[in-house]
Amino acid sequence: METIGINQILLDILYALRSLNDTMVGYCSNQAPVQTDEEWLHMQEVMDILKTTSRKSIYNWRMDKTLECKKFGRTIKFLKSSVYRLANK
Repeated sequence: METIGINQILLDILYALRSLNDTMVGYCSNQAPVQTDEEWLHMQEVMDILKTTSRKSIYNWRMDKTLECKKFGRTIKFLKSSVYRLANK
């Protein structure tokens, strides 16, 4: 039986994590990819622009794809043009 070295095990784990990361990219929503040169806003900035204190409203707009969002690590940010589009309705 062949002995697997610690380096090989670590490499296998690294490849598995990279594969998982590639799978999770864009998991925030099923929207089409957006331009990367756009500005992204935090939740509080969105709440200020839309003049709301309800995180539930923003969550609902995310889920019905009224607001375009993207996950950056553990933080969800919102596309500035999408927020202003909703504010002008």
